[in-house]
Amino acid sequence: AVVSALCTGKTILKTDGTCTCTCSHTTSFAVLMSPTEIIGSRTQDIVSYVMNAICLVFLLLTFCLIAPFKKLREKQMVMIQLNLIMALILGYISFISLSASTKITLDESGNPLLSLNAGCIAGVIICQYFFLSAFFWMGCAAWTFFIKIARAVKTYGKTDKYYFHKCAFTSWICPIIFPVASLLFSFIPNRGDHTMPYVAGKKGKVTNCWIEDPWRYIGFLAPSYFILLFNFVCFGMVARVIIRSSGKPGSGDTELVKTAKAMMVVAVSIGIPWIVAGLAVGPAANFMQHLFIILTGLQGPLLFLALIIFQDDAKANTKRLIRMCFTTKENLKLQDTGFNTYSSSPSHKPEPCKVGVVIEREEQIYSEVYEERQEQNSGEEQIYADIEEVDI
Repeated sequence: AVVSALCTGKTILKTDGTCTCTCSHTTSFAVLMSPTEIIGSRTQDIVSYVMNAICLVFLLLTFCLIAPFKKLREKQMVMIQLNLIMALILGYISFISLSASTKITLDESGNPLLSLNAGCIAGVIICQYFFLSAFFWMGCAAWTFFIKIARAVKTYGKTDKYYFHKCAFTSWICPIIFPVASLLFSFIPNRGDHTMPYVAGKKGKVTNCWIEDPWRYIGFLAPSYFILLFNFVCFGMVARVIIRSSGKPGSGDTELVKTAKAMMVVAVSIGIPWIVAGLAVGPAANFMQHLFIILTGLQGPLLFLALIIFQDDAKANTKRLIRMCFTTKENLKLQDTGFNTYSSSPSHKPEPCKVGVVIEREEQIYSEVYEERQEQNSGEEQIYADIEEVDI
């Protein structure tokens, strides 16, 4: 009876005195960043699944259309954005996997012992790590935009050849420190009575596979909101420079469109939509949680729009990649046709005049294929030559 009172989801009693509580609250993506408790809402779960799927598809598509091109990967800002997309992809996959199996096991006294919930804790730490890594990459993107645009005059001609390596170390190594430290600190007050459990609530609270207060602030929310605040300040300074440059005399509608595109690229690259989660307090908490789920889910489509659709070089590369795939298939068919012309039964030998025609036709095919590929490589090199260091 005590155990059942602690669990608001489906309760499965076991013969060894423990029980497993299966709850659906982790399926709401708002649980990741909301400072207030998530109210059990089926609508949030459905919206989370839909928006997470949409975001994940566009992130994968964007990554696949940029990563294959070596010349693009040589650009500093493109590599930062690629790593950001990779961290978001891994974060969404880990969150969806965690949501699919949100189970908490309690002992006879209703305590969520760490030894009984190792899988849940490992899943939570992995999920937090990838999203924290994404926030760190957003911070690197924000600082890069700031020094390249807001401080362009002071930093002109100055380069740091280890800048990306510093970003990579900071964004892939440092994030693991926070969730692990939060877990270790949770051992101190829970030595005896488990009054501050790491993953499950007591005293009538919802039991779900996510971190309880105050550990989620220490391990995730505090560093996340600090980075988002830093990004917001950088965005304000960058936006001021962009707006001033577009407000010069003689600027027309075309310049306004370019300004809007630039603002959107900067905003989605540094995670401005994630700031909405901090407003999920008070009577408007449920509405802001829904808005947060929708806006963060649109980050994938917006990144695809900003990095593929708005960029002429990326569009050209995408068209060329598609055309090369179809061209390769056609070439293979032509080569197969030339090869099959030779194939005949052992008892039948082709006449010398026919063999000469076949060889001449094969050489002509290879010549056409070679010239076509040379034209493709020449066009691709021209595309790469036009790519700028920071393209917004």
